[in-house]
Amino acid sequence: MTHSKLAMSYNADKTLCMSMHKSYKFILFLISLLLLSTSCAVKTPQDYENPEELFARAEQLYKKRNFEEAAKHFESFQNRFPQHPLATSAELKKCDTYFAQAEYIDAEYAYRAFKKLHPKHPKIAYATLRLGQSHFKQSNKVASRDQTETKSALIYFREVLRKYPGTPESDEALKLQNEAQKILYKKELYIGSFYLKQKKYAAALLRLEPLLENFTYPHLRSEAQFKTAKAYFKMGKKEKALAALEKIEKSNSKYYRKISRLKKTLQTK
Repeated sequence: MTHSKLAMSYNADKTLCMSMHKSYKFILFLISLLLLSTSCAVKTPQDYENPEELFARAEQLYKKRNFEEAAKHFESFQNRFPQHPLATSAELKKCDTYFAQAEYIDAEYAYRAFKKLHPKHPKIAYATLRLGQSHFKQSNKVASRDQTETKSALIYFREVLRKYPGTPESDEALKLQNEAQKILYKKELYIGSFYLKQKKYAAALLRLEPLLENFTYPHLRSEAQFKTAKAYFKMGKKEKALAALEKIEKSNSKYYRKISRLKKTLQTK
């Protein structure tokens, strides 16, 4: 064999070896990648055979604010281990995942179901409060709009205050009750003001007069006082108009000043 032929054969063998070496390295890379992906695969809820591990994973996801995955894990726990001591906790936590995601309709139904199934549960005050909050989150904060959800929320806030006094939930329920009642007060004030503008004084009084019994919101009560007195004044009932202006609470509201002027007018006539 000539020198040139030997060189060509050597180069061919060298090229083949390099090609095989590259292929071998590529195969090793693919195997490593496959093993890595298998070891790093995320477990599904069904992969957990130990209930405590599944519950711990669900709580971990909840703390990381991965509420959607947390809900799946809590639900899997509920379905697979219904007799486990943590089953009711998983059910309540699933309700919390809906609330945390602002899925308030789902949260409302979930908390209501929990209350019905577990009326003696240690966290029933919490579930009741959350049920009220789910309604309140759906309510319209513009007083002139429909307030059905606000009224529903009040039912549960009052239940917490009545059944579970002295609890942290009752403190929160009291605060939320005042907020809800204020919106409903404004709603009645809005309707009464509308009837007053329409010169439907009897209809206006049906809405306005009951508001005088509430001293929680001084500025709003001042407005109700003034408009109640004005309705009676327009009906020619001076004594009732004056009676509506009793117990005036001093404030900087424009209605306090209007009340003072109207009272002077009525007293001089």
